[in-house]
Formats: sequence, C-alpha cells, structure tokens
Amino acid sequence: MTLTVPFDARLDKRTGCWKWTGSKNKAGYGKLTRQRTTHIAHRYAYEQVNHCVLRKDQHVLHTCDEPSCCRPEHLFLGTHTDNMKDKSRKLRNGRKLTPDDVRQIRSQYQPYVRTQKTLAETYGVSITLIQDILHNRIWQYVK
Repeated sequence: MTLTVPFDARLDKRTGCWKWTGSKNKAGYGKLTRQRTTHIAHRYAYEQVNHCVLRKDQHVLHTCDEPSCCRPEHLFLGTHTDNMKDKSRKLRNGRKLTPDDVRQIRSQYQPYVRTQKTLAETYGVSITLIQDILHNRIWQYVK
C-alpha cells in the first residue's frame, strides 16, 4: 500500500490514523490539488492504493471516524446509503442536545480525564459541537 512521496509527506503517522496535515475543508476532510483539480485526500489515497478512479456516487468511508485520516486500512468503499447507515450506527446523526446536556458537558469536561472526544461519544455529537459548547460559541445563555 504505497502512496506517492509528496502525498505521503503530508501525513502524520504518529497515531493509528494517518492524519492529513495539509489544508482541510470545513468538515475536516483533507484536500489537495493535482493537475488543477481539487481532491479529497482520503478519496485520493484510496484511488492511489487501489489503482482506480472513483465515480462521484462512490463514497470512501472511514472505519476510524477521523475525517482527516488517509490510512488505507481505515478506508472502505460504500454508497451514500452506506455512509448514512454508518453515521447513524456510530451516533453521528445530529442528536439534539438539551440545556441540561449542555450544563453536564461543561461541568464534566476535564482535559486528560473526560476529554472532548469522550464527551462527543457519550452525547452522540461531533467533537466540533463539544468545542463550540465549551468555548461558548453556542448555547451562551445556558449557565
């Protein structure tokens, strides 16, 4: 499973995931430009390793749930429906929080003990949402 040298140089392989260190889109997916075309990094990695060109209706999903991950062993091919089922199964389906949930999130957060990732998993929401709550970018009125 070999990736091209310039691509591989932009991966942080210090953890189980190979995280893209280049630019990212708003959803946290890596992006790169090749021959004047913008590519999503994990799709590009999948194509390179599997020597294929994906159709637009084909999705590359993550077993690790890390948008910036490009590690071939963490990627698998699916459809839009597969992606939605995977999202729901992993509780990333946009669960609605209550003001009590927000209070609990703020009171339970402790770096290195009760991490943002742990809270996100517990409440079935994204880490970004947890960060927005903790930094008072949303739910400011909840004390």
